Amino acid sequence: MFSFSAIPPGFNLRRPEAIGLEPEQFEQALVNPLASPSFNEAGQWQLYLNALAILGFGQWLEKRAPSHFIDRIQCINQIGAVYNLKIDEFKLNLIVKEQVLDEVAEIPREAIEQPELAAHFYVLLEVSEEQQRVLIRGFLRYDRLMNYCSRVSDG
Repeated sequence: MFSFSAIPPGFNLRRPEAIGLEPEQFEQALVNPLASPSFNEAGQWQLYLNALAILGFGQWLEKRAPSHFIDRIQCINQIGAVYNLKIDEFKLNLIVKEQVLDEVAEIPREAIEQPELAAHFYVLLEVSEEQQRVLIRGFLRYDRLMNYCSRVSDG
């Protein structure tokens, strides 16, 4: 797992955009087909947050890009769920956190290095169940993420 002591400089952090979640989305997230008894409580909670994030962010994308084809692809690896969306030919990897207070973003190594999991863009999302919203915290292109990873590992 890549763990950054600070969010990479090119992560395009900006004033977060809030996406309101509807009651139906909470119900959908609870019946997540990826939920499995093999996940511990923390893993189940992360899957729930991931489901809320993909539902909210997918809805947000559909409103802003109605003429584009949005395909929800769910890739699973041994460390948990990595959620991907495909917009036309571009693949997005959603990095879902419950809180982004300490500016630390962890991205599973496989989500960057494995071709079937790697994406064109990585999007940092914060899910607030209590406030019933998803915040878009930032995004980063794959090439910039790779450059950042090389600088961190070299230095």
